[in-house]
Amino acid sequence: MQRAQRVRRRNGGVWAFQWADYVIVGGGLAGLATGALLADQGHSVCLLEAHERVGGAAHGFSKGPYYFDTGPSLFAGGSLSGRDSSDPLAQLLRLLGIKLPVARYNTWGVLVPEGRFNSAVGAKDFSHTLRELRGRDAAAQFAELQRFMKPLAEAAVSIPPVALRRDLGIWRTVTPHLPRALRHAAHFRLMSAPFSRVLDQVGVRDAFLRGWMDLLCFLLSGLPSDGTPTAEMAFMFRSFYGEDAYLEYPLGGVAALAQALKDALEKRGGKVYTSSPVQSFWTENASQRVVGVTLVDGRRIKASRRVVSCISLWDTARLLQDGSFQANAEPLPSFLHAHLVFKALDPESASTHFTDYIRGSQPPEHDGYNCHYIVVDNWERLTEPQNVVAISIPSVLDPSLSRSGEHTLHAYTPATEPYELWENLDRERYRAQKLARGQVLLDAIARAVPGCADPDSIRMKLIGTPLTHEQYLRRYRGTYGAKPLLPWIRHDLPAGLALAGENSFPGIGVPAVITSALLTALGEMPATLHARYLQRLFE
Repeated sequence: MQRAQRVRRRNGGVWAFQWADYVIVGGGLAGLATGALLADQGHSVCLLEAHERVGGAAHGFSKGPYYFDTGPSLFAGGSLSGRDSSDPLAQLLRLLGIKLPVARYNTWGVLVPEGRFNSAVGAKDFSHTLRELRGRDAAAQFAELQRFMKPLAEAAVSIPPVALRRDLGIWRTVTPHLPRALRHAAHFRLMSAPFSRVLDQVGVRDAFLRGWMDLLCFLLSGLPSDGTPTAEMAFMFRSFYGEDAYLEYPLGGVAALAQALKDALEKRGGKVYTSSPVQSFWTENASQRVVGVTLVDGRRIKASRRVVSCISLWDTARLLQDGSFQANAEPLPSFLHAHLVFKALDPESASTHFTDYIRGSQPPEHDGYNCHYIVVDNWERLTEPQNVVAISIPSVLDPSLSRSGEHTLHAYTPATEPYELWENLDRERYRAQKLARGQVLLDAIARAVPGCADPDSIRMKLIGTPLTHEQYLRRYRGTYGAKPLLPWIRHDLPAGLALAGENSFPGIGVPAVITSALLTALGEMPATLHARYLQRLFE
């Protein structure tokens, strides 16, 4: 039920506080999704974001005449267009009636110790690449892995994330899906096991294929196969290696997704305040219940129902200030970033840039470039610093993101950069270290991206460090997030405070944080209403 916003002032506005049913701290994808879903239920919502724009890691920024798209960039087919009802992001967008214009593609460039090739999603193309690169035995091992994973993938999507709850009401919301789930009951025992157990059971021995699976796990969860739950990889197999698999990218960049969620929240009466950092959670002295927040500027906003923290566990603990909550998790490392603008080669020059490519199925309309490249120096050091570089060139798919004849690029080391290396450096040492450690990004870009080996083609170059990540995203020690969380691990939160996003199960990554937002927001309604709410999605 909508609660009118009330403002109280003393002494001509020396202090003031506002009321809302829900106060959400953090305007990343999880905060926006949680807020939009709560507002869709008729609640008044106040979302507070410390940065000048919403989106968290899913954002873009301008520097001079150039615009850089940054943040998550690899989206499974149907997740943005809402066509895949098993994807949590697709379910969210359908519930909110959001339709995003997207570009479809299926190919990314790969540079690994075994060689260079274009890898397309879908089973047939990768099997062909394996035969070319490693021989029939490796292809046979992948075929057996696919056969084994197919029923696991069906089990992983048999109960949609949007139907899950954290209370006993889950029986009411999942009951319509139980017949399908029971058909796959035998496979659920493997879901929480590490994916490495599946690889061992299937007999995946080929060093490249084993390394490739570790890489996919690492990019998905921040950990290799021995630390990634099989459930995550089962869902990934369905998205990447299904018969009709493809990838999507939001036109306008990933910031368009954040803007669409913000628009959905505001359309439903929610309020979004940017440049509004929170100083602390506001607690009642007697009960220690969290009843609102205090902003850095002294304003207070009270939550009649609940405060939802969509920031990291460590930042949540910091805002509580009284030591009543401890972040019982291990933070993953941080990132090195590079943002470049470079002169694009003509299509013929770009398409013949590498003579040793296994060409794969690169679309001709991409003018010889891929939207994504991944560079791996050494399989044995997969999770170590300075070894893996991911590259995204969104202007390949959406020319509006760059000027004519140029491309904009984002490259990063995926959560492998130690924050400790950057602590307590003076300005001179910081600049020197940024040049030295950032070189791994520039070297990978020069190897992978046509035209970038020529320094004269670079129009602009920006290097970011864990300190950049910490400052601009307000991330505790610049961390990617907590190591994957298990569903039975609960945080001992004070009354009146809830978590949503990468600070709670399932953890980090876009599908995971959206699932968490669904769990939190839909869990605020009675199970009977939740069940009726789902009819909008599945009827």
